[in-house]
Amino acid sequence: MFKHIVFATLISMSTATVVAACSCLPIPLAEQFESSSDVFIGKVLGIEALPPECVGAFGVQISFEKTGYWKGDASNVAHVRTGCSDSLCGIDFESDVEYVVFSAFDDSLQILYPGICGGTVKSQFAAEALAFLGPALTPVGARGISWSTIKAKY
Repeated sequence: MFKHIVFATLISMSTATVVAACSCLPIPLAEQFESSSDVFIGKVLGIEALPPECVGAFGVQISFEKTGYWKGDASNVAHVRTGCSDSLCGIDFESDVEYVVFSAFDDSLQILYPGICGGTVKSQFAAEALAFLGPALTPVGARGISWSTIKAKY
């Protein structure tokens, strides 16, 4: 009996698949939009580790200048929090790069966070999302970039 258990364990170990800690199945855009509290397009203004040694699932704050929004706050600046690394489900945002951001609000921490499965993408790769979202609203205090300018770029 013991030989069978060991043999079965060895077989199951040899056929095991490696699964990444932060992976997800594709989610339809309509679902991503519905589950997000804020959806906007904006350029990364700053990336700050909080605290400086960057610990935890929400250890990095990203500041955006919003050029358009479809859902959420109408101000022209947004701050979202993400993980410090891929292993903590963080999104590797780049300074001075424009993104379409789908983010949720965490009531207990009072922060916005874009999940890795939530649809956030560099705007240069966001043609499908931009087509789905349609014309963006202009944030309060925005520099006046029009929807036609955004649409023409992508």
